[in-house]
Amino acid sequence: MGGVHVDPIPNSYEELEKEFKKIRSCVTDDTLFTAKALLYIAKLLSEKKKRKRKPSKYNLFIKEKLKEGMTLKQAIEEWRKLKKK
Repeated sequence: MGGVHVDPIPNSYEELEKEFKKIRSCVTDDTLFTAKALLYIAKLLSEKKKRKRKPSKYNLFIKEKLKEGMTLKQAIEEWRKLKKK
């Protein structure tokens, strides 16, 4: 950001405000500050990792059977037979 060191993603509003103050102290033009602030927010949003849900046993089973060449209907029938046991 043009000579401004930006720390990793702030965990709180106060930390975010500090980062904006750092940027603001180095930039005099309001338009440029706004653009840099928006870029920083976009960076924060893109870096946040979304937690993926763990696939269910059913989904893993079906995926494996489909890879083996079964149709979805056959894979579902296999799952039901397995569950009845």
